[in-house]
Amino acid sequence: MILITGYLNFTAVFDKIHLMKLSGNNEGLEELKFIRENKLFYLKYLLKEAQTGTYRTTEFKGQDGRKKFRLKYFPDKDEFVVEKIDENPSS
Repeated sequence: MILITGYLNFTAVFDKIHLMKLSGNNEGLEELKFIRENKLFYLKYLLKEAQTGTYRTTEFKGQDGRKKFRLKYFPDKDEFVVEKIDENPSS
């Protein structure tokens, strides 16, 4: 798993300028960038779901429909973390 940390400006997502800290799986972050460019309303949904859900998480699939990712929100840090979900979990 490759970890990168950075701030992305989601000005297009929100009416006001809001910087969000995103870190985690590099592939998952690239998928979020693709979603931001092509499916803006879906990105809004993912972010709100992660922020307001009971477990502060939501899941989404990559462009190929096979890779799955989990987006977690940590309100104390105001940070989102992307994890890749293992397709073949060990028993």
